[in-house]
Amino acid sequence: NLELSNLEIVNEVIQVTQSISKIEYVEDRLGHDFRYALDSSRIAKEIGWKPKTDFRIGLAKTIASF
Repeated sequence: NLELSNLEIVNEVIQVTQSISKIEYVEDRLGHDFRYALDSSRIAKEIGWKPKTDFRIGLAKTIASF
């Protein structure tokens, strides 16, 4: 239940990798996704599921594994 824009996720990656921002803004195109969001409330309610790892911690672990 964490909703972040694509730009916010990119900024998280930049922060985790401690890299210099090389974001290049381009003109929007038809069908361009501004964000991706998952709603886990149903599975949480029905079977008590919850994420094992915080998004930011999981992102850092994923990046470190490369």
